[in-house]
Formats: sequence, C-alpha cells, structure tokens
Amino acid sequence: MNLNNNNNLPKSSSLPTLANLPSNMTPSPRPEVATENGVGGGIKMNLQETLYRKVADKLQQYNVNVSGEMDKLLVQNRQLNEGELSIEQEFRALSDIKERLVFNNLVLETRSKEIDEVIEKVNGIPDVQVDEALCGTTVVANQLFELVGDDNAISDTVYFLAKALNSERIDLSTFMKYTRMLSREQFMKRALIKKITQTT
Repeated sequence: MNLNNNNNLPKSSSLPTLANLPSNMTPSPRPEVATENGVGGGIKMNLQETLYRKVADKLQQYNVNVSGEMDKLLVQNRQLNEGELSIEQEFRALSDIKERLVFNNLVLETRSKEIDEVIEKVNGIPDVQVDEALCGTTVVANQLFELVGDDNAISDTVYFLAKALNSERIDLSTFMKYTRMLSREQFMKRALIKKITQTT
C-alpha cells in the first residue's frame, strides 16, 4: 500500500479543515526552547552588556579618581621642587653669611690681641707728672711758663667778675676795686713776659 498516494483517499465531508476552524481555535505558536542561540543567548548577552557597563562605569570612576590624585600629586611635586630651590638659595645665602661672620670674627680677634698688647705696653709705662713734663729747659723758661699762666688766670678772673656784676651778685664798687687790682698785677706780669721774650 502506497502511503504517499494521498490523492486516492476519499475526502470525508465530516472532518473540518484548518481553513474552516474558528479564529479562537487557531493553534498557539510553538514555544521557544531556551537554547544557546535562542532566549538563553539573549539573557546571556544582556548579562554581558550589564556587566560591561558596570565595569566601564567603575573604570571611568577609577580614571577620574586617579586623574584627580595625579593632579594633586603633580601640584605637590611642583611645590616641593620650588621649595627645594628656595631651600638651596637660603642655604647658599646662610653659607655666605657664615663665611663673612667667620672672617669678621678672625679680624676682631686679631684687633683684640693688638689692643691687649697696646694696653700691656701702656700699663708698663711709668706715670708721668704733668708739672715735670711741662717745664722749660732753663730757669727763665720756667718763669715764663708761670707768668703766662698767671696772665691767663687774671683774664679769666676779670671775665667772671664782669658776669657777676651783670647778674647783680656784686656791686659796682666791688667790681671796680678787684678789677683795678687785677689789672695792675696783669700789667706787671705782661711787662715781665715781654722783657723775657726780648732777652731770649
């Protein structure tokens, strides 16, 4: 019996065909099987995409954080370099000041030693009497020294008598009395001074 010869089979009018079925009785579509290339593949792709987005977000956030930290580190590095230059300049300036201070200290020590030596020499010199130092070589010269000193002393005395008269500490008669007496004595001394200077 040939099963493929369906044209020879009698068609029954009692069996409905697909065209004659009501619309609400249309057969439901075939359910999709979760295979590797089907729905399961789509879920796997969604998971991979979600994971990729999360990893990309994390990497982007990490790059932003690292970039900020790198900027801070670069700024700190630049500040440290500038600080190092400033420290080197200050060190050189301080070294120069130290050298000058050492030189000045040596100069001061040398001058101090010289002053100490001079002081020792001066202390070793015997005391000199002024009266013995300021004296003439002869008796006449010594007399001339005394006369000149007396003349200057009389002039100073007359000057202070005049100031006392102006301030009314002495009266006119007292001033005239002592001025006349001192002037007479000064005249005698000056005459003697003139005589000595003419004979020497």
